[in-house]
Formats: sequence, structure tokens, C-alpha cells
Amino acid sequence: MLFFKIPDCLPVTKQPTAKRSVSERSSPFEGLPEGFMGKMLVYKSGTVKLKLGDVLYDVSPGPNTVFHNDVAAINGKERNCCRIGSSAKFATVTPDVESLLNSDPDMQIHK
Repeated sequence: MLFFKIPDCLPVTKQPTAKRSVSERSSPFEGLPEGFMGKMLVYKSGTVKLKLGDVLYDVSPGPNTVFHNDVAAINGKERNCCRIGSSAKFATVTPDVESLLNSDPDMQIHK
């Protein structure tokens, strides 16, 4: 199992939902449509990117750990917890800044 560490805020287009403050949100995925999330893109160079909506994210190897990590799903409403499995590998996901800047015509990067 591969564990992805994602940013607290995701620059993606969300569906209109009831307005909730940032402190009331339980997940950065809250407000996103259900089902298909995105694509993992692997380039010939070995670079890995994650595409969520129209936004690209860089995927890089996460830290190596010497301790055991378990992944669990927690349902706060029903007050239960289920162990999903062990995670031996980590990946860090960060927004692709160059892609974000190039998507805005006023902020394009000139090389």
C-alpha cells in the first residue's frame, strides 16, 4: 500500500455545497464530486504527476521510516474504526507551481 501525503488545501474546482468554515471541514476533498478523482501520470523521464481536475501535482518519494505504519478508516458519525492495511511506502504530493502559473494568462512563466 502506498500512502500519499497531500496539502491541506487543494486548488481544484469544487461543487457548490452548503457553506462551511475552514475549521468545520473534515477533509481537503470535501466538496469534490464523488467517483473518479484523477489520473496518475508517469513520464518517460520517471517524473510522476497527479492530475486532479485541471490541476497538476508533483509526486515525489516520501520519507523512509523505520517504524511500522497502519492505515485505518475512521467513521466519526458511527463511531467505528477499521484497519485497512500496512503502509510501507510514502509519497508527497505538492501543487505543480509552474503549471498553476501557466494556467493563468496574466501569470505565465517566460523562459
